[in-house]
Amino acid sequence: MKNYLKIILIVLLAQTSAGQNFKIGLNTGYGTYKMEDLKQFQSDAAEYYSMLNVEEVQQFPGYFNYSASVEYSLSRSNLIGINAGYYTTGGRNHVADYSGEYYMNIPIHAYSLGLQYRNVFMTFNKFDLYAQIKGGILFSALSINESFAIHKFDSISSSYTMVNNSYFCEPSAGFFYSLGKSFSANFSLGYQFDFKDKLHYKDNKDQVLTNDDDEPVYSDWSGFRIVLGLAYDIFKIKAKVNHDGTL
Repeated sequence: MKNYLKIILIVLLAQTSAGQNFKIGLNTGYGTYKMEDLKQFQSDAAEYYSMLNVEEVQQFPGYFNYSASVEYSLSRSNLIGINAGYYTTGGRNHVADYSGEYYMNIPIHAYSLGLQYRNVFMTFNKFDLYAQIKGGILFSALSINESFAIHKFDSISSSYTMVNNSYFCEPSAGFFYSLGKSFSANFSLGYQFDFKDKLHYKDNKDQVLTNDDDEPVYSDWSGFRIVLGLAYDIFKIKAKVNHDGTL
């Protein structure tokens, strides 16, 4: 078994030494999210309980997001790759006093998976300036948790989950700053366009979330993106093999 593992490792190293260069990136960032339909849905829900003076405590603000990518170098200036990301935001309606409490929590998150192309158009000192385009699919999930409680008497609560799949496109520009030994820092600014889709019940695609006008409610992750991360370049590796077959 050990010999087979050695052979596989030697083959992999030989393939890498044939000229394949990869860049692995781990990023965090901050994004704004449009979410106009969901903001209106939240406002309508607060208006329904207006006699209780319900407040819209949080209404789908911008928040941190996370992403990772693996890129293959077509040349010194052109790279293609795959990427994955995670986004989250949410809304909250709330009111409480001596007699009771009401709240509606509306968290939403999404996972993204897509392709990207990056062009390094200028290099100077330790900086590589680039333009990039990403595109792919978003898998969103929305939870609605509602509770109404009258102290010392009774409480009612409900919760359900809505989902959808949508597509996105994100152009951006940024730079890598070399940190030495194959590591570099990454910074970029961009804007994501979300080709939004209806939110529907997790187990029933035909039953969609609607507003007070009986119109479908869409998620919309469109917004500005600020990205800061760390990248590692896997350059050509040459495997040295001894005469006895050991590494």
